[in-house]
Amino acid sequence: MLHLVLKSVGDKCLGVVKLASSVVVKMCHQPVGLTAVFCGAGLAVIQEMVAQRDTTRFNVYELVVEVGLLGSAALSVAVNTGLLDRLLSEVTTGDGLTQLTALQLLIPLALTPGGRALLDERGVTARLMYLLSLAKSDPIARLLTHGSGPSKGHNTLDLGFSAHKGDPERPLHYGRGKPSSLEVT
Repeated sequence: MLHLVLKSVGDKCLGVVKLASSVVVKMCHQPVGLTAVFCGAGLAVIQEMVAQRDTTRFNVYELVVEVGLLGSAALSVAVNTGLLDRLLSEVTTGDGLTQLTALQLLIPLALTPGGRALLDERGVTARLMYLLSLAKSDPIARLLTHGSGPSKGHNTLDLGFSAHKGDPERPLHYGRGKPSSLEVT
């Protein structure tokens, strides 16, 4: 049964994907569910799905991020699968759309202390700050940093990474109405 639910995360119908992802996340609230999904045969199914279409790969990444948001134990399991590292590498490889999609998936993770620490540890924060510095001369970086506009002080890459200059525990508020707006309080 688990394999069928996991494979449904790669379905072509978005409704099926959302429902399957919801079921998997609910399973991962319990340690036994987390182990079933991200160890052994469950992980093999997930790894197989990542090798399929780009859409399926990003559905899996989104699922892994959602599970990682459940707490430090879940984040640790998600990191150990290697899938978060693959998502993090998508930020600086591939075309602009791939990079932007990866960044948008990372926003919820960046809003948690554990997620921000992971992004710092993996060097993602430094790479994104570098991309921000290129925004004036690089059209792709400009696209990635455009977000909701400089007049409001928000952009897609400003996932709270600038908050690390001060206190990394500062609360961040993600503007739900606009997928790329983020405020540091």
